[in-house]
Amino acid sequence: MFFARPLRLRNIKAFLVARDANGKAVACSGLHQDSLDLAEIYGVAVLPELQSHGIGAMLIRKCKERAAAGHLSHLWLATVKPAYFRRYSFHPISRWTLPASTLLRKSGQVFHQPVQRWIPALLGRYTFMKCDLIDGQSS
Repeated sequence: MFFARPLRLRNIKAFLVARDANGKAVACSGLHQDSLDLAEIYGVAVLPELQSHGIGAMLIRKCKERAAAGHLSHLWLATVKPAYFRRYSFHPISRWTLPASTLLRKSGQVFHQPVQRWIPALLGRYTFMKCDLIDGQSS
């Protein structure tokens, strides 16, 4: 049986960790609130040997539930696997439709990485996606 529980850390609003029956962490994801109605899902990761068992789907569902409970209207993410997130009502958007404060925050995070990662992070193959949580569109 897998379950997700929040882990409170500095500068992380909500971080979910899925653990197996022995308490071993097997998957995680994060949720960062950017504004009163927008949050980012980031770092959805599942151990390779446990992929395709619904753990990632559970984490995404929990992130969507937490965002909706916090009265947020939209979730966004950047991914190299857009087909995966389309299954969960995410659709591609231009990064430039995100609020300037969000783009500045993400750019700042890029420059905390090693220099060789700056160009791939800024100009890489990421697809920016958004999911609306209102009007029953969060399923």
